[in-house]
Amino acid sequence: MTRPTVADVAVTLVIVAAGVLLLAYPAAERPRGEAAIIKSVSDTTRVISLSEDRILVVEGALGETTIKVAGGQLEFLSSPCPHKVCLGRGKIAAEGDYIVCVPNGVSARISGKSAFDAVVP
Repeated sequence: MTRPTVADVAVTLVIVAAGVLLLAYPAAERPRGEAAIIKSVSDTTRVISLSEDRILVVEGALGETTIKVAGGQLEFLSSPCPHKVCLGRGKIAAEGDYIVCVPNGVSARISGKSAFDAVVP
Protein backbone atom coordinates (compact mmCIF):
# COMPACT_ATOMS: atom_id res chain seq x y z
CA MET A 1 0.00 0.00 0.00
CA THR A 2 1.30 3.46 -0.89
CA ARG A 3 1.35 6.43 1.42
CA PRO A 4 -1.01 9.34 0.68
CA THR A 5 0.59 12.28 -1.06
CA VAL A 6 0.32 15.90 0.05
CA ALA A 7 -2.27 16.44 -2.69
CA ASP A 8 -4.37 13.53 -1.38
CA VAL A 9 -4.34 15.00 2.12
CA ALA A 10 -5.14 18.51 0.83
CA VAL A 11 -8.11 17.30 -1.22
CA THR A 12 -9.45 15.29 1.72
CA LEU A 13 -9.18 18.29 4.04
CA VAL A 14 -10.98 20.55 1.54
CA ILE A 15 -13.82 18.03 1.18
CA VAL A 16 -14.18 17.62 4.95
CA ALA A 17 -14.12 21.41 5.48
CA ALA A 18 -16.78 21.92 2.79
CA GLY A 19 -18.98 19.28 4.42
CA VAL A 20 -18.64 20.89 7.83
CA LEU A 21 -19.52 24.32 6.40
CA LEU A 22 -22.57 22.93 4.61
CA LEU A 23 -23.81 21.27 7.79
CA ALA A 24 -23.14 24.40 9.82
CA TYR A 25 -25.17 26.65 7.49
CA PRO A 26 -28.59 26.76 9.17
CA ALA A 27 -31.58 26.51 6.87
CA ALA A 28 -33.51 28.72 9.30
CA GLU A 29 -31.60 31.78 8.05
CA ARG A 30 -33.02 31.41 4.56
CA PRO A 31 -36.23 33.37 3.99
CA ARG A 32 -39.47 31.43 4.22
CA GLY A 33 -41.30 31.03 0.94
CA GLU A 34 -44.70 32.42 0.16
CA ALA A 35 -45.78 30.09 -2.63
CA ALA A 36 -45.08 26.71 -4.16
CA ILE A 37 -44.71 25.96 -7.85
CA ILE A 38 -45.95 22.44 -8.54
CA LYS A 39 -45.20 20.84 -11.90
CA SER A 40 -46.18 17.51 -13.37
CA VAL A 41 -45.53 15.76 -16.67
CA SER A 42 -49.24 14.91 -16.87
CA ASP A 43 -50.73 18.10 -15.44
CA THR A 44 -50.39 21.84 -15.82
CA THR A 45 -48.12 23.92 -13.62
CA ARG A 46 -49.80 25.21 -10.46
CA VAL A 47 -48.74 28.06 -8.20
CA ILE A 48 -50.27 27.82 -4.74
CA SER A 49 -50.00 29.92 -1.60
CA LEU A 50 -48.30 28.40 1.43
CA SER A 51 -50.56 30.44 3.73
CA GLU A 52 -53.62 28.27 3.02
CA ASP A 53 -53.65 24.71 4.39
CA ARG A 54 -54.76 22.12 1.84
CA ILE A 55 -54.24 18.66 0.37
CA LEU A 56 -53.53 18.43 -3.38
CA VAL A 57 -53.62 15.41 -5.63
CA VAL A 58 -51.36 15.76 -8.67
CA GLU A 59 -51.47 13.29 -11.57
CA GLY A 60 -48.03 12.08 -12.65
CA ALA A 61 -46.64 9.56 -15.11
CA LEU A 62 -47.21 6.60 -12.74
CA GLY A 63 -50.30 7.81 -10.89
CA GLU A 64 -51.30 10.27 -8.20
CA THR A 65 -48.96 12.12 -5.84
CA THR A 66 -50.58 13.56 -2.72
CA ILE A 67 -49.13 16.85 -1.45
CA LYS A 68 -49.92 18.49 1.89
CA VAL A 69 -49.60 22.20 2.62
CA ALA A 70 -49.93 23.13 6.29
CA GLY A 71 -48.42 25.77 8.54
CA GLY A 72 -46.50 27.35 5.67
CA GLN A 73 -44.76 24.06 4.83
CA LEU A 74 -45.18 21.58 2.00
CA GLU A 75 -44.58 17.84 1.97
CA PHE A 76 -45.30 14.85 -0.25
CA LEU A 77 -47.60 12.44 1.61
CA SER A 78 -47.77 9.65 -0.96
CA SER A 79 -46.56 8.79 -4.43
CA PRO A 80 -46.62 5.65 -6.60
CA CYS A 81 -42.85 5.69 -7.18
CA PRO A 82 -40.97 2.51 -6.25
CA HIS A 83 -38.35 3.86 -3.81
CA LYS A 84 -40.28 6.71 -2.12
CA VAL A 85 -37.22 9.00 -1.97
CA CYS A 86 -39.50 12.03 -2.40
CA LEU A 87 -41.41 11.13 0.77
CA GLY A 88 -38.16 11.04 2.75
CA ARG A 89 -37.43 14.67 1.86
CA GLY A 90 -39.79 15.80 4.62
CA LYS A 91 -41.30 19.25 4.93
CA ILE A 92 -39.98 22.22 2.97
CA ALA A 93 -40.65 25.91 3.59
CA ALA A 94 -37.60 28.05 2.68
CA GLU A 95 -37.17 29.81 -0.65
CA GLY A 96 -35.43 27.50 -3.10
CA ASP A 97 -36.34 24.26 -1.31
CA TYR A 98 -37.71 21.56 -3.57
CA ILE A 99 -39.02 18.02 -3.69
CA VAL A 100 -38.91 15.95 -6.85
CA CYS A 101 -40.43 12.57 -7.59
CA VAL A 102 -38.46 11.67 -10.70
CA PRO A 103 -40.25 8.40 -11.58
CA ASN A 104 -43.68 10.04 -11.35
CA GLY A 105 -42.58 13.33 -12.93
CA VAL A 106 -43.90 15.59 -10.14
CA SER A 107 -41.96 18.42 -8.52
CA ALA A 108 -42.61 21.20 -6.02
CA ARG A 109 -40.39 24.23 -5.45
CA ILE A 110 -40.79 26.98 -2.86
CA SER A 111 -40.64 30.55 -4.16
CA GLY A 112 -40.73 33.94 -2.49
CA LYS A 113 -40.61 37.61 -3.36
CA SER A 114 -37.58 37.35 -5.67
CA ALA A 115 -37.98 39.20 -8.93
CA PHE A 116 -36.50 36.32 -10.92
CA ASP A 117 -36.70 32.58 -10.21
CA ALA A 118 -34.69 31.66 -13.29
CA VAL A 119 -33.46 33.01 -16.58
CA VAL A 120 -34.40 30.85 -19.52
CA PRO A 121 -32.85 31.56 -22.93
